[in-house]
Amino acid sequence: LGYQIFLAGNQLWNELAIELDEKFLDGFFWLDRSGFNSKPKIENRIEFLQNINEYSFEFLLYPNYSREWEAGDWLVAHITAKNKVAFKGNLSNEKLEEHETGNLFYSQLVHPASNVKFDFFRNIEITEAFLGQKLAITKPTIQGIEPEKPVSGHYVVLFPGASNESKRWPIERFAEVVNWLVLNTDLSIILAGSNVEAPICNSILSTSPTRCQSLAGKTSILGLLRLIAGSSLVISNDTAALHMGIQCGIPSIALWKGNHYGRFLPYPEKHFSNFFLCLPDSIEKLSETERQSAYAENYGLDISEVPSEKVLNILETLFSNQKIKIMN
Repeated sequence: LGYQIFLAGNQLWNELAIELDEKFLDGFFWLDRSGFNSKPKIENRIEFLQNINEYSFEFLLYPNYSREWEAGDWLVAHITAKNKVAFKGNLSNEKLEEHETGNLFYSQLVHPASNVKFDFFRNIEITEAFLGQKLAITKPTIQGIEPEKPVSGHYVVLFPGASNESKRWPIERFAEVVNWLVLNTDLSIILAGSNVEAPICNSILSTSPTRCQSLAGKTSILGLLRLIAGSSLVISNDTAALHMGIQCGIPSIALWKGNHYGRFLPYPEKHFSNFFLCLPDSIEKLSETERQSAYAENYGLDISEVPSEKVLNILETLFSNQKIKIMN
């Protein structure tokens, strides 16, 4: 189309974007959101705007279905662009008055389909509305990543942490899974996470040090992706690590409480045969329609309601069917 294309985003994932997308883009603008704080400092926002407003853009696309105010609509209002496009979206991340004020900043608001939709397809929806044409892409994938293996032979990656404590499966159940893997396979076991999650990983490690090591706090986000890309299996809470595993095509077991059902999880079975979901029993017994009706707009149930037997049963099936190599 003859346009230069720039990406603006959270500096926490700049390594990934540069590694995966630099060849497609003409430049990046990174916002320092100060770690896990959802409200970037005013000085960070000002610096971001000074950098981005050195350019004058024809189009700005803000594709988030759940728009934000501090790191979203407020910034959009102060970016120089002739045409600004966004979803009408929902109120998950904004107050009503913020959302309605934000609506005024856009030249086009895309009204999303009302049904529950996997977020990847929601992104397709707004991109097609923006471009005015259909896209042929059918699923999210991560390709061309060079693995970095910390051990010789095959290994499984466990990610027992999560940014929100309510998403963390109990430590003792992760320990059960580790012990099962030690007893029934020859796989090495890698515990991964950030510095914050190192104590969780060390606690699990203390119960079964055999063929098990912790790399928590020892990998960058790109290093985590390379670690996962070389693995035979990923077992994770609802975190970036889980999505990396699934999109790299690695067999991945998700420990999930069902929050915002249908939006980020589950991945469509039609496109992802190596994705295995562990939900609380009371959600699992419902039909897909009932799950979406009950849990699409809330934070799900207590993740401790996911029994360890569900994970162990999946592992037994995978290994008995030789879906994963168990011996090095």
